[in-house]
Amino acid sequence: MKIVVADDDPVARLLIEAILLSRGHQVISCADGKSAWDAISDCGASIVVSDWMMPGMDGLELCRRLRSENHKVYFILVSSTVNSPVRERQAVEAGVDDVILKPAMPDVFSEHMRVAEQLCVA
Repeated sequence: MKIVVADDDPVARLLIEAILLSRGHQVISCADGKSAWDAISDCGASIVVSDWMMPGMDGLELCRRLRSENHKVYFILVSSTVNSPVRERQAVEAGVDDVILKPAMPDVFSEHMRVAEQLCVA
């Protein structure tokens, strides 16, 4: 599956990439929401894994834009800021499919990916 990863933290991005590559996915790595938007527009993707807080276009704006353009992607938001009902509601209203709290442990992240893979194949 083609997966776009957007995170301005290079260490977090590399960890996610390594997990996805070990699961056999093609990964397009981006350091911000704008480059992720461009990559999805140019190459497509089945799944997007995005950090919430990034410079320029954040993860919520990226998700809103994808939904407004009817891109059929499974959107996973990775964030340490989803710690209140207000933040959860913002994520749901933006169209986020799943939220993973940072720092994501590899085994937990892999389980979330297993669900995403099943839903994207179905």
